[in-house]
Parts: sequence; C-alpha cells; structure tokens
Amino acid sequence: MFEAEVLIVEDDFSYALTLEMMLDEIGYRNITKVQSGEQALKNIQENPPDLILMDIQLEGEMTGIDVAKIIQDKNIPIIFLTAFLDEEHFESAKGVFPLAYLTKPFDKIVLERTLKLALAKIENERETLPDKYLFIRFGRKKVKVDKTDILWIKAEGNYCYLHTAGRKYVLKISLVRLKKQFPENLFLRCHRNVIVQINRVVKIDTIANKLYINDVELPIGSSFRKEVLDRFKNNK
Repeated sequence: MFEAEVLIVEDDFSYALTLEMMLDEIGYRNITKVQSGEQALKNIQENPPDLILMDIQLEGEMTGIDVAKIIQDKNIPIIFLTAFLDEEHFESAKGVFPLAYLTKPFDKIVLERTLKLALAKIENERETLPDKYLFIRFGRKKVKVDKTDILWIKAEGNYCYLHTAGRKYVLKISLVRLKKQFPENLFLRCHRNVIVQINRVVKIDTIANKLYINDVELPIGSSFRKEVLDRFKNNK
C-alpha cells in the first residue's frame, strides 16, 4: 500500500490537531491542514492529495460542499466531517458523492476503517486506469498527473523531464520505458530524446526539421522524420 497524502480541511484548529494525532497513531505521516475552502482549493491545485477529510461548515465564504463541487473532476476521495445530524446537511453532502460521511465525535477505530475503504478505492483506481494517470514524486509529495496534460517529454541522461502547461516533472527512467506507458494514438516520438503529444503540436517546419508546441521549438530526428510526417498527414 502506498503512502497516502491526506488533506485535513477543518476550521476548528483544536479538532484539526486531534485528527492529525489520530492519523499519526494509525500510521499516516503525510498530512496537511488548512482551515478554509479557499485554502483547500489552493492546496489541491498545487499539491493534489490522495484523499481529503473535510468539515462541511468552514470559515470563509465556502462550505466543504462548495469545495467538493469545484474539484469533482479531480476524482479525489472525500470524507465529510460534520457535527450536524439533520437530513438537509446529509442530502447536500450526498449530492457530491463523498466516500463517507462521519458525524463528530468519532473514534480512531471508525476513522481507521473509513480510511482503509478510501485507500482501497484509490488502489483500485490505479489498477483499473493505468493509462490515464502517472503518479510522480514532486518534492515530498506524490502528484497524480493526467497524461493528457503532458505536452512533451525530453530525456537527458538517465532522466526524463515531463512538461505540462504550468509545471515540469522529472522521473529517473529511460525514454524507451516511459513511452510504453503512453497511448500510441496520442503521443509520438519525434527524436531519440523527445516525445510529443500529437494534439498539442501547432506547427511543423519540414525544412528545419523542427516542430512547435506553443512557442517551444523541438527537434525532429532524421530517423523519425518519415513517421512524424506520416502521423501528422493522417491526423489532418
């Protein structure tokens, strides 16, 4: 089982510390705490967690349900926390398909069992969607990267640098091995050191043997030229 990144979104600082201590006792070490929905969205954008423990009522203008609606496309399992037992809160939470709904106070055993279900869901997703995501270590965290967000990949020595619109990731792996993890219909090797996402190429210069993704110039190797031209001719 991988080491999960957990985000606690809780505006009661004392209760957030209690949650952190329970998680630590269970065995979770990579824990981040924020107090508002706005802070949660910023953290999720910069360092997407593997799962979220989120209070429904938060300080600021956003509720936990508001946050869940915004990040639905990221498929991050959410466990809602609440001190309210009324049907209205439950129905609102149910509408954003959380993994669980825990009513405060709850004990460590309940939390541990709920988290085990969450991790089983994550592991199943990794096994059933192997072609959709890469899980890349970025700093001290592992980040889930949608392969279609990767514009191009460039190999340097024993490392591959994966470029998205806003960030660059590095993996210690050969380009040959890495290419096998990408769908052939979307990605093309245009040089011995470069793989590009076909849909992101905006221009090809056949005289200079170069192609362009946005304003980035990338080489076309002589041994890859025919395949590149054939692929783009067929994609017109």
